[in-house]
Amino acid sequence: MSHPWPSDIPTIFAKAQALRGALLRARTIASIEEELREFRQCASAGGIYSIRRNHENIWVRARRCNDDSPFDNIIDLLYPPAGSPDFGRAQYPGSQIFYASWNLHTALEEIGAMADDLIQVVNLRVREPVELICRVVGELQFFHAAGRSQLRSGPAAEFLHQEMAADPLSFSASVLFNSVMAEIFRLPTKRPHDYKISAAYAEWYFQTGGGLIFPSVESPGAMNLAVPATVFDAKFEVLDTSVVRVVDYVGYGIYLLKTEHNSSNFADDGSIDWKNSTPVPSTRGPFGNVVIDPKYVGWRKT
Repeated sequence: MSHPWPSDIPTIFAKAQALRGALLRARTIASIEEELREFRQCASAGGIYSIRRNHENIWVRARRCNDDSPFDNIIDLLYPPAGSPDFGRAQYPGSQIFYASWNLHTALEEIGAMADDLIQVVNLRVREPVELICRVVGELQFFHAAGRSQLRSGPAAEFLHQEMAADPLSFSASVLFNSVMAEIFRLPTKRPHDYKISAAYAEWYFQTGGGLIFPSVESPGAMNLAVPATVFDAKFEVLDTSVVRVVDYVGYGIYLLKTEHNSSNFADDGSIDWKNSTPVPSTRGPFGNVVIDPKYVGWRKT
């Protein structure tokens, strides 16, 4: 009896099962990259979904302060200058990758912020008029479940509706691929080698010069961003930095915070001027999001 699905659906499912069942500690990066390449080839182009991000999208990075003292140079808050020695969710050992989240409470959850912690927060965005093309892990899975874009993009949702209507079975193959990768990115990890699959996927895409948006492990429904250091240096700007004390935390991304310092004034070398600073002028958008004039120029590394 013939299989009721088109040939690509069971093939994608079988390769997903093999990928998820891999003994990662014993697997070489080369073998994982080859298996991922074959997995990608099984899915249609829609399974690898991308979106453009620009100055309208503000990203947040948080870092716990050392010895309860703020960092005095913005460069220390961005990415390890020599790269991380271990695998990360979107990186190989030694890769210089910048990570951020799409809002403050997600950024705090990602670093495990708890009551009494002193946290330094950085708000950043893509420079005007630059656009950053980002691959989105999990967007098709969310659309399949909710019928809308997780990134609040009307045009993206309309495009996906059209793709689904044009070829439902091919779209299902794309959803399957995207969902499997989202599941892999969401998996909690105990050891660095548990990141091998997501790291290989991210490093493959970073070769195109774009960014990767992927699901948060700590905050259900939230998304994080990863870009190579070279992309960050060329396309991003820092808006401001704040030092906040976590007064209380009750879980679920719900924090009571007290701001102790704030600055939007940086020297060319990244030094932070805590004494002479004015707030970045902003308004609120239709979703309660912060809107900053595209002509405003923040600190840029290059």
